[in-house]
Amino acid sequence: MLYVIAAVAAIVLSVTLGLNLVARRSGVTIQELSSVLPGDYLIKDPGLIIDRATTLDAEAKDVWPWIVQLGKERGGWYAPAWVERFTRRFGLRGIREIDERFQELAVGDHVPDWGPGKPTFKVAMMEPPCALVYLSLRDPSSGWGWPASDAMLNTGIFGFSWALLLENTGAGKCRLYIRLRAKRQGTHISRSMFLFGGTVDYITIKLMFAGLKERLNPPAIRK
Repeated sequence: MLYVIAAVAAIVLSVTLGLNLVARRSGVTIQELSSVLPGDYLIKDPGLIIDRATTLDAEAKDVWPWIVQLGKERGGWYAPAWVERFTRRFGLRGIREIDERFQELAVGDHVPDWGPGKPTFKVAMMEPPCALVYLSLRDPSSGWGWPASDAMLNTGIFGFSWALLLENTGAGKCRLYIRLRAKRQGTHISRSMFLFGGTVDYITIKLMFAGLKERLNPPAIRK
Protein backbone atom coordinates (compact mmCIF):
# COMPACT_ATOMS: atom_id res chain seq x y z
CA MET A 1 0.00 0.00 0.00
CA LEU A 2 2.82 2.37 0.86
CA TYR A 3 4.37 1.71 -2.56
CA VAL A 4 1.08 2.69 -4.25
CA ILE A 5 0.81 5.89 -2.23
CA ALA A 6 4.43 6.74 -2.97
CA ALA A 7 3.92 6.07 -6.69
CA VAL A 8 0.78 8.24 -6.80
CA ALA A 9 2.57 11.02 -4.90
CA ALA A 10 5.51 10.84 -7.31
CA ILE A 11 3.17 11.09 -10.30
CA VAL A 12 1.29 14.04 -8.81
CA LEU A 13 4.56 15.79 -7.99
CA SER A 14 5.94 15.18 -11.49
CA VAL A 15 2.77 16.51 -13.13
CA THR A 16 2.73 19.57 -10.86
CA LEU A 17 6.39 20.35 -11.55
CA GLY A 18 5.83 19.84 -15.28
CA LEU A 19 2.81 22.16 -15.32
CA ASN A 20 4.71 24.73 -13.28
CA LEU A 21 7.51 24.69 -15.87
CA VAL A 22 5.38 24.92 -19.01
CA ALA A 23 3.16 27.51 -17.36
CA ARG A 24 6.20 29.79 -17.05
CA ARG A 25 8.22 29.11 -20.17
CA SER A 26 8.79 26.91 -23.20
CA GLY A 27 11.37 26.90 -25.99
CA VAL A 28 13.54 29.58 -24.38
CA THR A 29 17.15 29.62 -23.28
CA ILE A 30 18.48 30.75 -19.89
CA GLN A 31 20.12 33.73 -21.59
CA GLU A 32 16.82 34.75 -23.19
CA LEU A 33 14.99 34.45 -19.86
CA SER A 34 17.39 36.85 -18.19
CA SER A 35 17.19 39.45 -20.97
CA VAL A 36 15.39 42.76 -20.53
CA LEU A 37 13.03 43.00 -23.48
CA PRO A 38 11.03 45.79 -25.13
CA GLY A 39 7.81 46.36 -23.21
CA ASP A 40 9.05 45.05 -19.87
CA TYR A 41 8.63 48.54 -18.42
CA LEU A 42 4.88 48.59 -19.11
CA ILE A 43 3.95 46.26 -16.24
CA LYS A 44 6.00 46.88 -13.11
CA ASP A 45 6.28 44.19 -10.44
CA PRO A 46 4.29 41.60 -12.43
CA GLY A 47 2.69 38.69 -10.64
CA LEU A 48 3.11 36.53 -13.73
CA ILE A 49 5.76 36.35 -16.45
CA ILE A 50 5.50 33.85 -19.31
CA ASP A 51 8.20 33.39 -21.95
CA ARG A 52 7.77 31.39 -25.17
CA ALA A 53 10.04 31.09 -28.21
CA THR A 54 10.52 29.17 -31.41
CA THR A 55 12.76 29.24 -34.49
CA LEU A 56 11.11 29.88 -37.85
CA ASP A 57 12.38 28.97 -41.31
CA ALA A 58 12.03 32.53 -42.60
CA GLU A 59 13.64 35.90 -42.09
CA ALA A 60 12.12 38.48 -39.78
CA LYS A 61 10.96 40.69 -42.66
CA ASP A 62 8.90 37.81 -44.06
CA VAL A 63 7.37 36.89 -40.70
CA TRP A 64 6.54 40.46 -39.70
CA PRO A 65 3.38 40.85 -41.85
CA TRP A 66 1.95 37.71 -40.24
CA ILE A 67 2.61 39.11 -36.77
CA VAL A 68 1.06 42.48 -37.61
CA GLN A 69 -2.23 41.02 -38.84
CA LEU A 70 -2.61 38.60 -35.93
CA GLY A 71 -5.69 39.14 -33.76
CA LYS A 72 -9.45 39.14 -33.39
CA GLU A 73 -11.35 40.88 -36.21
CA ARG A 74 -8.05 40.90 -38.11
CA GLY A 75 -6.14 37.83 -39.30
CA GLY A 76 -7.46 35.70 -36.47
CA TRP A 77 -5.42 33.25 -34.40
CA TYR A 78 -3.17 30.95 -36.39
CA ALA A 79 -3.53 27.23 -35.80
CA PRO A 80 -2.54 24.17 -37.82
CA ALA A 81 -5.02 22.83 -40.37
CA TRP A 82 -5.96 19.78 -38.31
CA VAL A 83 -7.16 22.06 -35.48
CA GLU A 84 -9.00 24.45 -37.79
CA ARG A 85 -10.99 21.57 -39.24
CA PHE A 86 -12.77 21.49 -35.88
CA THR A 87 -12.81 25.20 -35.03
CA ARG A 88 -13.93 26.62 -38.37
CA ARG A 89 -17.55 25.71 -37.64
CA PHE A 90 -17.40 28.26 -34.82
CA GLY A 91 -15.80 30.88 -37.05
CA LEU A 92 -12.42 30.41 -35.37
CA ARG A 93 -9.94 30.20 -38.21
CA GLY A 94 -6.87 32.28 -38.98
CA ILE A 95 -6.35 33.53 -42.53
CA ARG A 96 -3.69 31.86 -44.62
CA GLU A 97 -2.44 34.77 -46.66
CA ILE A 98 -1.15 38.28 -46.11
CA ASP A 99 -4.12 40.65 -46.19
CA GLU A 100 -3.19 44.28 -46.87
CA ARG A 101 -6.28 45.44 -44.97
CA PHE A 102 -4.69 44.24 -41.74
CA GLN A 103 -1.22 45.66 -42.37
CA GLU A 104 -2.30 49.11 -41.21
CA LEU A 105 -1.31 49.22 -37.55
CA ALA A 106 0.19 52.04 -35.51
CA VAL A 107 1.10 52.92 -31.93
CA GLY A 108 -2.09 53.78 -30.04
CA ASP A 109 -4.36 51.51 -32.10
CA HIS A 110 -6.64 49.15 -30.19
CA VAL A 111 -7.07 45.52 -31.29
CA PRO A 112 -10.01 43.52 -29.88
CA ASP A 113 -9.12 40.43 -27.86
CA TRP A 114 -10.99 37.27 -27.01
CA GLY A 115 -12.36 36.83 -23.52
CA PRO A 116 -15.25 38.01 -21.36
CA GLY A 117 -16.62 41.46 -22.12
CA LYS A 118 -14.86 43.69 -24.62
CA PRO A 119 -11.15 43.61 -23.82
CA THR A 120 -8.62 45.19 -26.16
CA PHE A 121 -4.88 45.35 -26.66
CA LYS A 122 -3.34 48.75 -27.40
CA VAL A 123 -0.22 49.00 -29.53
CA ALA A 124 2.45 50.41 -27.20
CA MET A 125 5.54 49.93 -29.37
CA MET A 126 6.12 49.06 -33.00
CA GLU A 127 9.54 48.70 -34.59
CA PRO A 128 9.26 46.79 -37.91
CA PRO A 129 10.34 44.10 -38.45
CA CYS A 130 11.63 43.40 -34.96
CA ALA A 131 9.21 44.36 -32.20
CA LEU A 132 5.46 44.65 -31.68
CA VAL A 133 4.41 45.28 -28.08
CA TYR A 134 0.85 45.49 -26.80
CA LEU A 135 -0.57 46.75 -23.51
CA SER A 136 -3.96 45.67 -22.19
CA LEU A 137 -5.77 47.07 -19.15
CA ARG A 138 -9.02 45.33 -18.19
CA ASP A 139 -11.51 46.56 -15.63
CA PRO A 140 -13.98 43.84 -14.54
CA SER A 141 -16.32 46.53 -13.19
CA SER A 142 -16.79 48.01 -16.69
CA GLY A 143 -17.27 44.89 -18.78
CA TRP A 144 -13.56 44.07 -18.89
CA GLY A 145 -13.03 47.11 -21.07
CA TRP A 146 -10.26 49.69 -20.90
CA PRO A 147 -10.45 51.70 -17.64
CA ALA A 148 -11.14 55.44 -17.70
CA SER A 149 -7.50 56.11 -16.81
CA ASP A 150 -4.45 54.43 -18.32
CA ALA A 151 -2.99 54.22 -14.83
CA MET A 152 -3.70 51.00 -12.93
CA LEU A 153 -5.11 52.79 -9.87
CA ASN A 154 -8.27 50.84 -9.04
CA THR A 155 -8.02 47.55 -7.20
CA GLY A 156 -8.95 44.57 -9.34
CA ILE A 157 -7.81 45.94 -12.70
CA PHE A 158 -5.85 43.43 -14.77
CA GLY A 159 -2.83 44.63 -16.72
CA PHE A 160 -0.92 42.75 -19.42
CA SER A 161 1.99 43.50 -21.69
CA TRP A 162 2.47 41.20 -24.67
CA ALA A 163 5.71 41.50 -26.64
CA LEU A 164 6.27 39.72 -29.96
CA LEU A 165 9.90 39.97 -30.98
CA LEU A 166 11.73 38.80 -34.10
CA GLU A 167 15.48 38.39 -34.51
CA ASN A 168 17.32 36.96 -37.51
CA THR A 169 19.63 34.08 -36.64
CA GLY A 170 21.20 33.49 -40.07
CA ALA A 171 20.69 30.91 -42.82
CA GLY A 172 17.26 32.35 -43.63
CA LYS A 173 15.88 31.75 -40.13
CA CYS A 174 14.66 33.93 -37.30
CA ARG A 175 13.71 33.63 -33.68
CA LEU A 176 10.19 34.53 -32.54
CA TYR A 177 10.11 35.39 -28.85
CA ILE A 178 6.91 36.15 -26.94
CA ARG A 179 6.82 37.54 -23.41
CA LEU A 180 3.67 38.12 -21.37
CA ARG A 181 3.83 40.12 -18.15
CA ALA A 182 0.69 40.40 -16.05
CA LYS A 183 -0.56 41.67 -12.71
CA ARG A 184 -3.81 42.41 -10.94
CA GLN A 185 -3.80 45.71 -9.13
CA GLY A 186 -4.05 45.38 -5.38
CA THR A 187 -4.16 41.58 -5.28
CA HIS A 188 -1.91 38.62 -5.92
CA ILE A 189 -2.41 36.17 -8.77
CA SER A 190 -3.21 32.86 -7.08
CA ARG A 191 -1.15 29.77 -7.80
CA SER A 192 -4.17 27.96 -9.25
CA MET A 193 -4.86 30.89 -11.61
CA PHE A 194 -1.20 30.97 -12.53
CA LEU A 195 -1.08 27.23 -13.33
CA PHE A 196 -4.37 27.31 -15.25
CA GLY A 197 -3.60 30.48 -17.19
CA GLY A 198 -0.04 29.43 -17.91
CA THR A 199 -1.10 26.01 -19.16
CA VAL A 200 -3.77 27.51 -21.43
CA ASP A 201 -1.18 29.97 -22.71
CA TYR A 202 1.26 27.11 -23.42
CA ILE A 203 -1.35 25.26 -25.50
CA THR A 204 -2.56 28.30 -27.45
CA ILE A 205 0.94 29.60 -28.21
CA LYS A 206 2.18 26.14 -29.18
CA LEU A 207 -0.72 25.88 -31.63
CA MET A 208 -0.02 29.39 -32.91
CA PHE A 209 3.64 28.55 -33.52
CA ALA A 210 2.60 25.44 -35.45
CA GLY A 211 -0.01 27.36 -37.45
CA LEU A 212 2.46 30.13 -38.29
CA LYS A 213 5.09 27.65 -39.45
CA GLU A 214 2.47 25.99 -41.64
CA ARG A 215 1.61 29.33 -43.23
CA LEU A 216 5.23 30.32 -43.79
CA ASN A 217 6.01 26.96 -45.40
CA PRO A 218 2.75 25.57 -46.83
CA PRO A 219 2.77 21.80 -47.33
CA ALA A 220 3.00 20.66 -50.94
CA ILE A 221 -0.35 19.88 -52.51
CA ARG A 222 -0.63 16.25 -53.38
CA LYS A 223 -1.71 15.56 -56.95
